[in-house]
Amino acid sequence: MSDATELHNKLAGQIVRSIVTPILESGGSRAAILVLTESVVAGVVEFCALKDDVAREEVLEALIEGARQRVEQLKRSAR
Repeated sequence: MSDATELHNKLAGQIVRSIVTPILESGGSRAAILVLTESVVAGVVEFCALKDDVAREEVLEALIEGARQRVEQLKRSAR
């Protein structure tokens, strides 16, 4: 596993916990987790679109496709 992959996996875990834990500890729901996640995703899409001077839709599509692939990997590894 490359250093970048290890860093990404470590950061992803930390970020997920920082989103999920406070919401669940305060009695929040899956819907509340998704709303916060949508806000984070929107901010990342906006940042990347402006930074790279590309359409927001292009960034969002790349993000969604990458997330789909990652979910499929997680499903396969859970079997």
